[in-house]
Amino acid sequence: ELAAELDRHNRERQQVESRILADALGMIDGEGYARDRVVVLASPAWHPGVTGIVASRLAESLYRPVLLVALDGEEGRGSGRSIPGFHLYRALQHCREYLTTFGGHAGAAGFSLPAGHIDALRESINQYALSLIPPDLMVPVLEVDARVSLEDISVQLVNELAMLSPHGHGNPEPLLSCLGVSVISCREVGRDGSHLKLLVKENGILRDGIGFHLGGHLDNLAAGEALDMAFVPSLDHWNGTVRVQLEIKDLRRTGDLKVVSPNGEDRLLPDRAKGHFLDTLFKEAGDYLPRAAPLLFLPAFVQRKLVEYEQKGYGAGLPLHYHPSLFLCTSAGQPGLEIISGATCAAAGEGLDSMMAAHEPEFSCRPVDCRGRPERPSWLAGLADGGKPALVVVSSPHRAVELATYLRRICSGPGKKVAFCHSWLPPEQRTMVKELFTGGQINVVLATPDMVSTLSEAGHGRMVVYHLPYDHGDWEMIRKAAHRGKVDYVYLPFGPDDHRQARAYLAALVPERDLLARLYALLRQELGSPGSVPRKMPAGENGHRGEQQLFLYHLAGLLRRAGCPWARSFTVGMGLAVLTELGLLQWSPDQYRPVPRHSGGREKIPLAASPTYRWLQELKERAIKWQKYALQAPADLLMECHPGF
Repeated sequence: ELAAELDRHNRERQQVESRILADALGMIDGEGYARDRVVVLASPAWHPGVTGIVASRLAESLYRPVLLVALDGEEGRGSGRSIPGFHLYRALQHCREYLTTFGGHAGAAGFSLPAGHIDALRESINQYALSLIPPDLMVPVLEVDARVSLEDISVQLVNELAMLSPHGHGNPEPLLSCLGVSVISCREVGRDGSHLKLLVKENGILRDGIGFHLGGHLDNLAAGEALDMAFVPSLDHWNGTVRVQLEIKDLRRTGDLKVVSPNGEDRLLPDRAKGHFLDTLFKEAGDYLPRAAPLLFLPAFVQRKLVEYEQKGYGAGLPLHYHPSLFLCTSAGQPGLEIISGATCAAAGEGLDSMMAAHEPEFSCRPVDCRGRPERPSWLAGLADGGKPALVVVSSPHRAVELATYLRRICSGPGKKVAFCHSWLPPEQRTMVKELFTGGQINVVLATPDMVSTLSEAGHGRMVVYHLPYDHGDWEMIRKAAHRGKVDYVYLPFGPDDHRQARAYLAALVPERDLLARLYALLRQELGSPGSVPRKMPAGENGHRGEQQLFLYHLAGLLRRAGCPWARSFTVGMGLAVLTELGLLQWSPDQYRPVPRHSGGREKIPLAASPTYRWLQELKERAIKWQKYALQAPADLLMECHPGF
């Protein structure tokens, strides 16, 4: 009971912190404080016990000193956090005529002052900071203690570094760096997907890494990419074993993604003969992944539902377009991806309807229940090297490329003959993958659910459902394909981690009331008060969809900074559709951006009045119900038809 009570209080504190952060970011963006050397903000709605935490987060993200003041009547209590090179206590000393009390040190301070002195304090401390904070000081710098290789980081080294503890102010943990390591796999972890989990490799040495609050980097990473990392090494104790883990503090790309062919050549081979096909496939993935990452990272389920949203006519008359071409820009003359039409994207769903109408095949698959299995990548590598062909079903195009790259680098036997297949590949490449898989020249194929039906016709006896299917429709595509392809064994290694990640994507797809309220507040700060004149597009202007997408990306970034780390551009799009249907926004295809309307009162508007909101809620409820069932039901029952879903 005590633990539950503490957890409840912690959640309440986190909610208060998120609200203050959202308010502060709105003030910075809306009132022009982003250019100040020192950010000074105040509000009567803030709790003084949380302002220090939020000031620390803002100082870290803005990389400039931040003072936040909680007002209570005519008095204010403030907390401040600074950056290296700017002594905050001395700055407050300089402004003491405006303060009632103050104290602190170089990096942090607390103070009180009359509410009427806020503007004077802001002006005075920024004037003081002009000569002490040059522009280059506001660029974050990590001071690395040593550059090492992954081979240098052993359990013995970590134990020796631990002898330098205790660590704290004046004795920070040793910060090491590695340059040019290869990304083997990367994924979001944590309840809200805000952390980054990496597996990296250098000269044959593999190391796990965890980057707390670095989940936002995932959109810019791809398997096979070269990274520079700054990290603190630690030891991970689990199940009686001890291994080195890297706590990543920051990272950056070393350069363009590089995939080296088995013969050592690093070039795109123009010959499409079978002997060079895999080299070409992986090299081209390296070319298009960085450009198409926003869409390729999305689970195939989410992509399908976005297209289905348009086709069902929801949000009719709004400038929302989820056509894949909006997420992919190729240079003229450069190899690129086939742009898939909405009809093509929906083909999997139509095919599923016809499959459901067909009689259940007599052939029966045998499930191998290994749900919740730890270290799935290593387990999959062992299965792949076992010699028998396998079709592996993953959640997204990016995961297909990532795991295929991992197997190609890790496996030493048959598992090296690996390829991937997803709907973004050109038709000739998808056909070639199927031919090589059918002929036994490829041993393992990583594929998204919409590709499984075609590939299962190769007639191989093993299928691995690596990730938890997002909904019953995904599972039926997989299950029917296994029956039709006469698969002998269906391995089920998915587990609760997949469910947590799926819920994060569903949270992004289905905006709730809190996010909608924050989005509406941000729109009012960004675009002005209700009743503003909408900015319309000149007739015949090209590229307006691109500008609208940039606007959605911009709002998604503001929402993430305001405490909604799962927000994506399509989250904003769905949220704008809901707000427009509720009459809170004016938005039409000839407008660049929506304009807030007067709400007509303070009464809560029922969200169910929005057709978009109702459809999304039903989708989310069905998906979560199915996922819980898939994690708990006996494996034999999963292989049967489930018309109840």
